[in-house]
Amino acid sequence: MFDKLESVVKRFQILESDLSNPELIARQKEYLQLAKEHAEIAPIVEAYQRLKRLHQDIGDNLKLLDEEQDNDMRELIREDIVQLRNQLERSEVELKLMLVPKDPNDDKNV
Repeated sequence: MFDKLESVVKRFQILESDLSNPELIARQKEYLQLAKEHAEIAPIVEAYQRLKRLHQDIGDNLKLLDEEQDNDMRELIREDIVQLRNQLERSEVELKLMLVPKDPNDDKNV
C-alpha cells in the first residue's frame, strides 16, 4: 500500500510542477485535465502525510516514554500514545476508503 501511496505523492508533485507552468495555462483542455487529476489525488496525499506524521509522533512518544523518569509525565505520554493510535487507526481506514477505485460512472449524469 505504501509503495502505491509514494507513487501518488510523486505524481502529485509532478502535477503541481506542471500546473505552475505558465505555458500550460494556454492549453486549457490539458490544464483542466491536470487540475482535475490534482484535485482528485490531493486528499489522498494529505491523508497519507497525516498518517506518516502520526507514525512519527507515536515513535517519538515511545522514545520519550523510554527516557522519561517522572511517573506523571510517563502517564501523560501513555495517554497521548493511546490518542495517537486511535487517530492512526481512523486515518488508515479513511485512507483505505480513498484508495478504493472510483466508479467511472460517478461523474456522469443519470
